[in-house]
Amino acid sequence: MFRIRSLFLLAAVTLAGCSGGDGLDRQSVTGQVVFDGQPLKDGEILFFPTSNGKEAIATGGHITNGNYSISKQDGPIPGNYKVQITAAGGAQAPPANADAMPGTGPIHAKELIPAKYNVQSTLTADVKTGEANKFDFTLSSK
Repeated sequence: MFRIRSLFLLAAVTLAGCSGGDGLDRQSVTGQVVFDGQPLKDGEILFFPTSNGKEAIATGGHITNGNYSISKQDGPIPGNYKVQITAAGGAQAPPANADAMPGTGPIHAKELIPAKYNVQSTLTADVKTGEANKFDFTLSSK
């Protein structure tokens, strides 16, 4: 469920950022995400403002082979952000009984990343004007 909400939020954030020319002091952000000692193959990273004023908006991007990059056009404005990282793992098993009642629900991908890095995130980033704004995150399943 969280994965679906994250994807909808990311889509809304991306569409909002695509309008361009919004007059905000947006900054590009880049970085790497390592999970259990390996680059995170595929995931999403989201930046949620914590105290940036009324013009602050959430933004995010895709992680591929451990790398992410959010352009200046779609990037966050300077300020403090809570960072959430998500990635889908293997599919959950279907119901054991092939004759299961309808409505048992579809098979959803299991969240690979622990909650302390997404729904209960402890990750932060401080975006600054004119700086590299490179944020690397090392995550562990333990």
